[in-house]
Amino acid sequence: MVRDSQRDDSTIGFLIGTRHNKAAVQLALDASANPLAVTNYSTLSPADRELVPTEEDLSRIVQAAIDHIGERAPDH
Repeated sequence: MVRDSQRDDSTIGFLIGTRHNKAAVQLALDASANPLAVTNYSTLSPADRELVPTEEDLSRIVQAAIDHIGERAPDH
C-alpha cells in the first residue's frame, strides 16, 4: 500500500509478531524516523485498548490483505 499525502492522514504503525524477538523489534525501531511509543497490548489501560484494533480485527485485516494480493498475483 502507498500512502497518498493528499488524501490520507498520518499513519501509526503496528509491529506484529507471534513471539517476542528483541532483534526484530530493534531493527524495526531503528528503521523508523518517527517518534514511537512501545507497549504491550496487555499493559494498555481499558480506555486505551478501545482505541486500538483487537487481535481479531488485525488478523482479519491482514488475512484480507493477503487474499487481495493473492488475487492480483499473476499465475505462474
